[in-house]
Amino acid sequence: MSGGGGDAGSSREMRSISPGEFVKEARYDLEIAEMMLRYERFKPEMCGGDEDTFYLGRRVLYMLQQALEKAAKAYYSAFFRVVVDNLANLARFCGRVNPRARDVEARLRNLSNRLEPLRVSHAPHRTLVEIMKAFVDPKNGEVLASCAEVASGFLLRGFEKLKTRYPQIKREMEEIETWVIEYARNAIASLKWSNPVEFKSPGNIPMVPPCIDCSILNSLREWRVAKLKEIIDRSEEKLREEVKRLRAIAPALTKVLASIGGMNESEAESLVNSYLGKASVLRYILFTNYLAPFIIYVYPCLHWYEEGGRYPDSRVHEHVLVREKRREICRDLENIEQLIEEIKYIVEEVEKSVGEYEALLRK
Repeated sequence: MSGGGGDAGSSREMRSISPGEFVKEARYDLEIAEMMLRYERFKPEMCGGDEDTFYLGRRVLYMLQQALEKAAKAYYSAFFRVVVDNLANLARFCGRVNPRARDVEARLRNLSNRLEPLRVSHAPHRTLVEIMKAFVDPKNGEVLASCAEVASGFLLRGFEKLKTRYPQIKREMEEIETWVIEYARNAIASLKWSNPVEFKSPGNIPMVPPCIDCSILNSLREWRVAKLKEIIDRSEEKLREEVKRLRAIAPALTKVLASIGGMNESEAESLVNSYLGKASVLRYILFTNYLAPFIIYVYPCLHWYEEGGRYPDSRVHEHVLVREKRREICRDLENIEQLIEEIKYIVEEVEKSVGEYEALLRK
């Protein structure tokens, strides 16, 4: 990655760049792009004949490419890897009774290895696209949903045995059992991916200007503003209800854990509170369903500007000379406001997710 890793890439021993460092850099790059757009010498309508605008416009596109790349790497190496590991653990459990789950676990473990911080820090743009393509494979969602069903059945059978073995806490276990059934139902629903089904993916993704596709940006924005917001609002409402129910049964859960889990009451209470603290990260699982198509369908275009946005005499992608693409680059600049709005949303959401991730590490 050009310009994003400090001296890490040139040092003899490369180090991983932390999610916090990446997201801070992404924010700076985004702000620089916004400042250049407001600069008085940037006049998009004169791009074809004005050298200042041609230069500034390419630099804006380059800074947006950098902001998106760094935000994606921050997200991949922080919260996203935690999600993948948790889903892989679920697939491993399910693999005992569903052979298909073993393939899903293997794919997710491979993906998790590619998300190792050092590898993500210095990953080329192709890796970012491949990571998202691997994650949104619909086969994963189908199998993991069946895993959740198996897991819930396993837990409920376990409760029946425990109630027989520990009749003195049967009432408390029945309270928890009711919550587990509802929780499993919600988990199964969330594992059946809520992807932007209305989004029409292009057959051939353009990677040479003009490649900023306004129809793709509009589709993603409409899905984000309407559908994704609706999904997040509905999920967070369910989550609030779930947390409320869990708080109501917390004394019973604490008692059960203390009785059958070999914990004292303070340890059991700490476990309950730990779950409640992690519950707020649900929105970022849903955010991934927006980020995936953006990385897959928009990022390949922006990658061209990693070189083409800086050097007017460079040859990019099959030796296309930047100056020879001036008209096409100016056409891309016509869609710059829509592009910057979506990248701003991504950076802000990643900033929040990294904050949540770092807060979890401190607990």
